[in-house]
Amino acid sequence: MIAARRRVEICARDLPGAPADPAEAVGKARELGFGGVHFPSVTAISARHEARQLAEFAEFAAEQQVNVSLAVGMLNAYRLERAAELLAAGSGDLLRGFDRTLASAAALGVHELTVIVGTEADRFDPAIPWPEQLRATGDLLARLAPVLRDAGSRLLIKTHEEITTFEIVRLVEAVGPDVLGVAFDPVNVLIRLEDPVAAARRVAPHTRAIHLDDAWLCQTPRGLARRMCPLGRGILDWPPQLPEDTRLVLDFHRAELELPYFDQTWLAAQPDATCAELAALAAHAAADREPVSDLGVRLTAALDALPR
Repeated sequence: MIAARRRVEICARDLPGAPADPAEAVGKARELGFGGVHFPSVTAISARHEARQLAEFAEFAAEQQVNVSLAVGMLNAYRLERAAELLAAGSGDLLRGFDRTLASAAALGVHELTVIVGTEADRFDPAIPWPEQLRATGDLLARLAPVLRDAGSRLLIKTHEEITTFEIVRLVEAVGPDVLGVAFDPVNVLIRLEDPVAAARRVAPHTRAIHLDDAWLCQTPRGLARRMCPLGRGILDWPPQLPEDTRLVLDFHRAELELPYFDQTWLAAQPDATCAELAALAAHAAADREPVSDLGVRLTAALDALPR
């Protein structure tokens, strides 16, 4: 068994029927025994950041004994069009929209918001080298830091498919651990040739949330591939990675991604990769197999792995 279900939040999109109504999402989470719901944005709860609507929803969630957590989408200095909700909240001014979003989150009792830097395609964009994207995004986060400090809030950079734990730690240390932390998602670090156990140790001082899912590593003619599978049936060693004071979020991944490390061009784009961690991953690899893409099957397995 991985953890008591009441310790775990579930992503709103992964609830049965993926309810668009936030109150319905809270009700379904409570019915299933989860302790919280992770929403993709403040606007999933109040499209116009209406104070009364936010206050009423916060009161409702508290009555249901269901925690609310939030993400803010993507922040990449070269992809600001992806921050459309933040820009809209500030009438085109990112800083103002960010400030308004933090205030709305605070009205919901949320002071730590998950953020994603980009996509795997961004890492391999020939027009804008990935190190330049990281540099500029670090500068952007530094500009947002005073707003975060004033709000008493923190952004949690998710270990998404495009970024390594090494890169995230460098961003956190450069901008400040008082305003940045880590949302550790172990099935994603596989894509960057990182051993989840070693990666967990790297980000441990800054980890504020852990995303739960599982995967197989499969051998392919180009190297390895990540194939999604039910929680508790893959390669991840969960209990050692679950400190008592860290939020847990059930988060079903959809993408089936490759680790084509036989390709020297691809490998060159992983400068933090080490032989030791690649060897650790290879030791888990098995023959290729079909992923388990049925979210109903994966939710059932998660309910079994997460007792009430």
